[in-house]
Amino acid sequence: MSTRANYTIEDVVDHQTLQILGIPEERQEKPDAEVVRWDDFLAVTTSGSSIAASMDRFKAGEMTEPQFSTLEGFYNEFTENGEQVVFVDDSLKELLGDQAMAVTSEFDEAYAVSVRSPQDALEVIEQYERNYAGDVERDFWEEIDSRHAMVPVMYDNEGLLNSTGISLMGGEGIIQADDGITADDLLEEETMQGSALIETEVKRYDAMDAENADRYVDVLLPPDYDEVDHWLDESNLVIDIDGEAEVMETLSPGETVLGYGERNGIYSLEIGS
Repeated sequence: MSTRANYTIEDVVDHQTLQILGIPEERQEKPDAEVVRWDDFLAVTTSGSSIAASMDRFKAGEMTEPQFSTLEGFYNEFTENGEQVVFVDDSLKELLGDQAMAVTSEFDEAYAVSVRSPQDALEVIEQYERNYAGDVERDFWEEIDSRHAMVPVMYDNEGLLNSTGISLMGGEGIIQADDGITADDLLEEETMQGSALIETEVKRYDAMDAENADRYVDVLLPPDYDEVDHWLDESNLVIDIDGEAEVMETLSPGETVLGYGERNGIYSLEIGS
């Protein structure tokens, strides 16, 4: 098996920064990761993967405001007080410690991250494994076993990213209190405004071929709602938000609601026969 890393630090960190850091003392290649050491700190460069990219709900269809809102909430479920987090193989976490500076090949700015063990992500991942389609937990462990860094969500203006190069620099004194970017910074301003829509928005998209459901209906709920429910009136799918009922669509013969749930302000229904 080749031990050549998919990414080197030169692929991710800009030339000017590397000149400031100077010549490293040691460079070591692990399967799918490169470790570079200086006097006071080191950098681990690997292929960073997005947990959300393993979930069929996020991959299906174009990125709409309800999906961006769902992704923002998904990220927040792994974090405390809006911190940025990266989950890495325990052997890499031993090298990096609890905090590091992260740079990705998609975003130029470095930001502070909390470096966590994969076990710290499992509670949220298992919830999504139970409630939604997709092999979330299996895919997560496969990425971790390959020594990839896993972040909850990675996306740019074109949509969800599956993976990209990421360098994690750890070392005493490298974290500044005001370093870091929030989830808001990773989205365009007008996209973030979608999470505060007053009117209900509905998104319909096809399910992936391997799933039981044929398609999904996602309803973006108003920010101040109390209760949401649904029922079938003959073949009509009715959504009730705080006593206000509305027919969302008419199901085809043989179709029914296979599953449903509310998370992060999105009421999701799986439709199939």
